[in-house]
Amino acid sequence: MLRELRGRHHTVITAIALKPSWATEIYNEICETIVPMRAYSDADIRSYIAGRSPFDKAGAYGIQDAIFNPADLGAMSGCFANVMGLPICHLARAMRALGDTPPVDIPSACMRHTGYDCDVYSMIEKGEL
Repeated sequence: MLRELRGRHHTVITAIALKPSWATEIYNEICETIVPMRAYSDADIRSYIAGRSPFDKAGAYGIQDAIFNPADLGAMSGCFANVMGLPICHLARAMRALGDTPPVDIPSACMRHTGYDCDVYSMIEKGEL
């Protein structure tokens, strides 16, 4: 898998569907992130596999893995949290649409945690996504 991804782009798509007990409709969100991968070496792959990190990851890598650093974050467009597992700004939008306000500033918390300067939330707020 890591050899197939090396030096290429791939797309991570996550769908969220929420239906509170009081609602008759399901609220849907879809997040799509284009992830460019670095041209890492076979030695990098062997070292990563030896550390056993890829064995519990979809796609055989963790975007948050600072040691292997598989993705070219400078060229990535979209939501880092989506690739990591859950696009929380999209989840927050879905919650607001259903009348619930998240208890924390989701984009700030996400950017602090990931270290990724994300533009997804501002695009959501402007209605561009």
